[in-house]
Amino acid sequence: MCGMRRREDMDCAAQLGVDAVGLVFAPGSPRTLSLDEAAAMRGKRPLWTEVAALFVDPEAAWVNEVIRALAPTCLQFHGDESAEFCESFNMPYIKAIGASYDKEIEAKLGAYEASAGAFLIDVQTGSGGGGETFDWSAWARSAPDISLPCLLAGGLTPDNVGAALKCLHPWGVDVSSGIERERGVKDHELMRQFVDAVRKADSDNGQK
Repeated sequence: MCGMRRREDMDCAAQLGVDAVGLVFAPGSPRTLSLDEAAAMRGKRPLWTEVAALFVDPEAAWVNEVIRALAPTCLQFHGDESAEFCESFNMPYIKAIGASYDKEIEAKLGAYEASAGAFLIDVQTGSGGGGETFDWSAWARSAPDISLPCLLAGGLTPDNVGAALKCLHPWGVDVSSGIERERGVKDHELMRQFVDAVRKADSDNGQK
């Protein structure tokens, strides 16, 4: 669950058993945190919840400052960052890739496969995603062979995440706007409904 701005939303995510929460450090995003805001949330977070720090085409100095201040579990890059840039921080990282249906995606993915921990597939990259769905069936038919775990993002909600999981069987899902009542403010009931929908889909697909 990404785009956390309030302590109580992180607490709810932890109580629901969410694997990780995302903190946004991308200028222009309505979910961007200052270092002081993020440090206050990070210092109190439950020990069993992973924390991803999300960036869009940042300066290296800014990434290092966030790492020093917050000690995130991993980094998440949503811009045009090169593989060399992403791996230069010697931390696990997730690289967001815009879903497309041509051969260019194969070369783009191949550049990161040696160092990334996972890919995040979204309808677009930049500013932490656009909150829009893409054609999952078309991606399932034409997506290249990917050796790394993939997270699915883009317009996911409690109402459609089950269908997305059934169609694509991703390693995980990433949600932000689909569990909000307004930008940057999570709705705890929607969070619960989303987790319930994911667990039901996993059960229907024979996963534990």
